[in-house]
Amino acid sequence: MDAAEIYREKLDRLEAVIHGKEPDRVPVTAMMSLFHARYAGYTAAETIFDPVKNKEAALKVAHDFDFDSLTVLTGLEATFMSLTLLQTAPDLAPSARFMQGRYHDILKDVYTKWPGRELAEDSHPQFIGKEIMTVEEYGQLTENPTEFLNRVALPRICGALSDPPGSPPNRMPLSHDTERNWEHPMRQWARLFRGGLRSAASRRFRLPGVMPPLSMSLAISCVTLKISSLISTGIPMT
Repeated sequence: MDAAEIYREKLDRLEAVIHGKEPDRVPVTAMMSLFHARYAGYTAAETIFDPVKNKEAALKVAHDFDFDSLTVLTGLEATFMSLTLLQTAPDLAPSARFMQGRYHDILKDVYTKWPGRELAEDSHPQFIGKEIMTVEEYGQLTENPTEFLNRVALPRICGALSDPPGSPPNRMPLSHDTERNWEHPMRQWARLFRGGLRSAASRRFRLPGVMPPLSMSLAISCVTLKISSLISTGIPMT
């Protein structure tokens, strides 16, 4: 069976399950964050911060294992980043869902620790968490959730977005004053993230073998301009 036939077989198997039909066998899918790094002989820090090594490690796993689909995600859940973009940049919100190592470098978030930064080179990234609002502020949150997340919570979570020079402290009650001479954290975050997406070169890698293009998603953290972006790349068969 040649590569095109293997590709079609795996894709048909996955699509059968998606459409509620009975496949020829149960599809085998895999999701990993660091297994591919260790399998390829790289440290956690190398695959998280070096997109080329991340790609090479993922492709090695794809070559050596007969998965029907493979997803590599090197980030940590960070829904707050998506929520902060819903109002001003909804098109970017899905891509901002996961905190990546390069996001952490740039945004200086207080929620996570990363290998080669706060942790040893071969450690798994860790979600630490931290209190970023008080009980007294719940009224502001319920009154305008999006505004509160961006004007109060986001600057507290991400040190790089906190209290620009000349701005009111982010602890103050919400205000809709348009005379401020500083950039709203929500707009700053959207601008930086969009700039990263526009500068990142999206690639399609040629893999002679096993994975359907819509089934294998290779998450690559790329440093671009002032922000990094998470790129999901399909890997075609031929």
